[in-house]
Amino acid sequence: MGIAERRVKDKERRRQAILKAAKGLFFKQGFAATTMTQIAAAAELGKGTLYLYFQNKEELYISLLVEGMQLLNDIFERTVAGLNGWEEKFTALGWAYYQYSLDYSEFFQISFQFQHGELTASISDDLYDHCFKRGSRASVRWQVF
Repeated sequence: MGIAERRVKDKERRRQAILKAAKGLFFKQGFAATTMTQIAAAAELGKGTLYLYFQNKEELYISLLVEGMQLLNDIFERTVAGLNGWEEKFTALGWAYYQYSLDYSEFFQISFQFQHGELTASISDDLYDHCFKRGSRASVRWQVF
């Protein structure tokens, strides 16, 4: 492995460490109570390093939201695979969504908070649009109608 490959892997490892630390804190304390300083400490990195990977706390939170949406979309794809008819798919998707809310309650909560909370008022339009487009693009794959 060359130096360039090692740097890419190290950078991705740090990014994942930040996301893991943020996930633990956001899921435990919520968005408002979590600070970038706490995330940096939990990831064992300097606070400035976080800003090399994420512009702000909102962008970090949105990254976790996108992770949860991707997980849900993967579940939806597996759910409708092999099913016939929109009624059967629609019913199966409803149960899959309910099960997701139980099995991945933290991701479900941050999704709900994003849709119905104050976070949407504090993020940039570009970041909101990015998140919305990611969700819309993924949802087209499992359309039942």
